[in-house]
Amino acid sequence: MPDITREIIVQLKGKLLLEKKKYLQYLSENNGYAIVILSDQSSWVLRKGDDAVRYIHIHPAWYSAHCIRVKAVTLRSAIATYIQVGVARKVTLADLNHVRKSFWGLSSIKQVYPAMARLLDMVGRD
Repeated sequence: MPDITREIIVQLKGKLLLEKKKYLQYLSENNGYAIVILSDQSSWVLRKGDDAVRYIHIHPAWYSAHCIRVKAVTLRSAIATYIQVGVARKVTLADLNHVRKSFWGLSSIKQVYPAMARLLDMVGRD
């Protein structure tokens, strides 16, 4: 079981909310969701799952630690740029703009924004 799941189950057990009926009652009393913070300080949203057995749905909270929110084209651009230039060297603004224009016909960007820089760092790791 992944660490995220394990930590969430431990927290729900500690609050006596692991039983389906109690969990769903708790959510209904809290606008249909709950937020838990894990040991690494990441925040996760808990909602009602669609499955009858797996009734706990989790996903990263907005602006959670260790979470980057970017548009799909930003992610595609980062990955495609590394495919084009390889991970042996640092990606430049010119590299990004070449991929944006030649692959998707998008306009150039004037700078690498912090979220894109962070994403490029993650994609380029070994």
